[in-house]
Amino acid sequence: LALARAFAKYLHCSNPTTDDSCGSCTSCLAHEKLQHPDLQWAFPFFKKDGSTRSVSDPFQILWREFMLESSYVGIEDWLSKIGADRKQLFVSVDEALEINRKLSLKSFHGGYKILIFWLPETMRVDTANKMLKLIEEPTEKTVILFVSEKANRLLPTILSRLQRVHISRLSDSDSAL
Repeated sequence: LALARAFAKYLHCSNPTTDDSCGSCTSCLAHEKLQHPDLQWAFPFFKKDGSTRSVSDPFQILWREFMLESSYVGIEDWLSKIGADRKQLFVSVDEALEINRKLSLKSFHGGYKILIFWLPETMRVDTANKMLKLIEEPTEKTVILFVSEKANRLLPTILSRLQRVHISRLSDSDSAL
């Protein structure tokens, strides 16, 4: 997840070096606060009681706080943050439709539109089917980064359309730096 965030920041950076983003341009500063308008997030959640649609909007503030606390997180940390107790987390069809809508809009800064999808293996089959077209034929300058802990749980139709990069888990001492 930290690598996906860093890559998104690099793609949006106005003055990137050959090694990293500059860290000081408007885009980099917006990334540091998780407020870049061309960066979208998808993550598992549960349907709030009384909600008519099952979308991540009620969790966006908690997600932002969660990401500002650390980029090295797991599902148990997220469950605790949102008070999910024994609730099943998932990414819904409504959320897939919302992702498609957001990524079909024009880029705010004219550059890349980026979606970081954390734990895509929590997509239901119907959700994955709604995401297929976007994954196969993203709009121009759209980057979708799937960050998965269990990629083997993704549907084969999704896996076959992805370019996989395996990142080994950092040691506890490395991630503490």
